Amino acid sequence: MPGSLPSNLNVETSPMMKKQSTSIRMPARATCSGVPSTPPPSPDAHSMSPLNESQTSQDALVQINMQLIDKNSPDFATKHKSINRLIDVDFNALDTTINLQTLVVLLDFLGMGAKPAPASSMSTSMTSEQSQEMSAQGTSTQDESVSNEEANTEINIRIQSLSLLLNKPSYELAKANVSGITTHLSLVQGNVAIEGSLGSMMLLDLTPTGHTYPEKFVTRGDEALGFKIFKYGKPDPDLQRQFDISINLRMSSVCYIHTHRFQMELLAFAQHFNTLQDMLGRMRAASDGQQVKEDPARNGRLLMDISAGSPVILIPLSSKSKETLVANLGRITLKNQFLFAGDPGTISVKSAGLSSSLSRQSSRLSQQESDPLSHICLLDCMNLSLEDMDLFLGNCIDHADFDARDETAMIFPSIVVSRKGPPLLKQTCLLKLQVERNLDVDISRTVPDISISGVLSSVHCSIDTSQYHLIRGMLDHNLGEHLEEFQPIQRPQAPINQTVLSGQVWTSLSMHIDLMNVTLELLESHSTAEQQEGSLVEINFIKSRFSFESFSNESKTVDLVSHALRAHDTRQRGKPESSWGNVFHEILTPSKHNQQASQNPLQMELHYASRPDHTRATLLLNNMRVMCILDIWLAAKDFLLSYNAQMVLPRKYIFEDLNNELTQY
Repeated sequence: MPGSLPSNLNVETSPMMKKQSTSIRMPARATCSGVPSTPPPSPDAHSMSPLNESQTSQDALVQINMQLIDKNSPDFATKHKSINRLIDVDFNALDTTINLQTLVVLLDFLGMGAKPAPASSMSTSMTSEQSQEMSAQGTSTQDESVSNEEANTEINIRIQSLSLLLNKPSYELAKANVSGITTHLSLVQGNVAIEGSLGSMMLLDLTPTGHTYPEKFVTRGDEALGFKIFKYGKPDPDLQRQFDISINLRMSSVCYIHTHRFQMELLAFAQHFNTLQDMLGRMRAASDGQQVKEDPARNGRLLMDISAGSPVILIPLSSKSKETLVANLGRITLKNQFLFAGDPGTISVKSAGLSSSLSRQSSRLSQQESDPLSHICLLDCMNLSLEDMDLFLGNCIDHADFDARDETAMIFPSIVVSRKGPPLLKQTCLLKLQVERNLDVDISRTVPDISISGVLSSVHCSIDTSQYHLIRGMLDHNLGEHLEEFQPIQRPQAPINQTVLSGQVWTSLSMHIDLMNVTLELLESHSTAEQQEGSLVEINFIKSRFSFESFSNESKTVDLVSHALRAHDTRQRGKPESSWGNVFHEILTPSKHNQQASQNPLQMELHYASRPDHTRATLLLNNMRVMCILDIWLAAKDFLLSYNAQMVLPRKYIFEDLNNELTQY
């Protein structure tokens, strides 16, 4: 015993204390054998049994184990692989709410925000007194840099259940529910490597227009997603590395409901976060005396390897309509590489006058001497393959109206999408696309911002009036919905790339699809148990090309060029010959003498141009035989013009839109 305490305590109890001890009884307290009753109880082998440890781990919100390794240890490089910190985090259930401003400040406090510019960009306009002051503080700065040296860290994260809520000032945006998260995070020499898997995931639309389709993304299966992500910490302006960020994804069967409004709102939320983070990083750099530049920069190179089995995409007519187009993509694979415009394997066409002998060094980001018109753009070339693709219509219903015997329905937690009518395609098809994205869009636009080239072969598509109306309505009210409130924030661009300032018109989107043996059949009605299929006309695109281009001045052009085209009047199909109203079935065929003279003649060219103030259409028929059966041509015209952009929406939503417009005035 220490000298400050007596070796034994033997105090005689007084008669008054004995009387109080007999009259006052303390409440009974559960005791455990083998554990002293003096507080606090000391744990023994029984209290630390494996059963109690598992019970504690299940009840705990988070368990964190950290191991710090001294870099001066002899086994630091061999045994520990130069890792300073090993962290193991195990979450039981975590609910998180994200507000943009709070998240940006929190990440900056934790050192995960936007980093200031490198020291080489220090302002050169410092006075001599400032230079002397900085040289006097050189020793202390070196000591701080040594102490602030980044430590290599490995983090293992396991989360049983994660709920992530994206919050806006006026309303909640989205909520992601994820379970079974296992992630290994490695921070080594400024580089970030992430590898892990997700058990299940669901993305909910909480916006005011998301009540019809609440679940926007749903996974199926035990393991929904396996991912590998690597990101370099230092910039690479000279393109010495193959990529800046690489992503490897392996997804199981997923269902995605696409509405243009929700997608644009999510993108605006993410872009607002990047803008705030970049703004805070620039403020930090300016406060440190560094020069903040607003020059246009090249977009990051994201190397992707994505594979998904049986993804299903639902594209509703609008965010308020219960009618939807369902695309079963079969199996999808996506891979990309980075090439310069004009290299073998690229589809983007350089503007006239560009010299192909320019070296790649001229396209690197020494923007002080580069000319946007002679700049060779770097392209992100993506190859997309869709196997066994199928299209059909669906109808959104409640669980109470769902027939459990329907095996083709897609069941979501809050809605059920039942199949409506026959499929649009007679057989599943294969679609291969090559998509090129201009990474130097803020520097030069000598090539289109996005170029798409693909081949669609051996496809027979049959659509009736209701299917045609839904497709047209989907293009107008969903994919083509104009949302001024969610327009992307303009980044710094070269003045010559801005049409308003320079008057130059650039191509925003260029798409070319080759149609090989593609048949389009217009139907009055599909065949049912009560009636026979009522066909109208059948058009065979044996060898054709469809082109679409949009420009920076809000103009668009559509071209359909056919080298082998046939059209048939199919109104008499399946009827007795005596009831035929037209005996000339081939109403559009190539001339026979032209087929002998040329192997690849031009038969038809349809050109459509749309400007903000007018539209224009031109039809060219060359070396073709046209049967002027007026009733079939008028019937085809009535089919195409039967669409009404407002009548395809439910009537109650039309009145809601009118009331909203009136309240604004």
